[in-house]
Amino acid sequence: MPSPYDIVIPLFAPNGGVRPGARLNSVRALRPCIITDVVGWLYGADESPAGTDGVRVDVKVNSVSILSAPLRILPGVLHSKIAGTPQPVIASPNLALMDEIAPEVLAYGVGAHGLVVALITSTVD
Repeated sequence: MPSPYDIVIPLFAPNGGVRPGARLNSVRALRPCIITDVVGWLYGADESPAGTDGVRVDVKVNSVSILSAPLRILPGVLHSKIAGTPQPVIASPNLALMDEIAPEVLAYGVGAHGLVVALITSTVD
């Protein structure tokens, strides 16, 4: 029976300003699992004008993007699960034992801080 297994990756300290970068706090999958959802959140919102890209994050497994489009956190909000915001499709949901999971910040907005990315998964039993 599948069981939940969340992979939470803090990219910056709660008061740390978000900045672009690759392989930020990469982690390894500790068991084979299937990614069912990806969510990002901030401790302090992006202060860019409405209508701009906000904070954008790609998630790579073994250096290959697993998302159809970057995860977006719009200006003025604290997480990526806002109604009306398109959610990326997880193109490659399967993780093998010891796969490297490495978020990459593509856009960081203005004043955003404390970025965290989480992968919600089910383990493969």
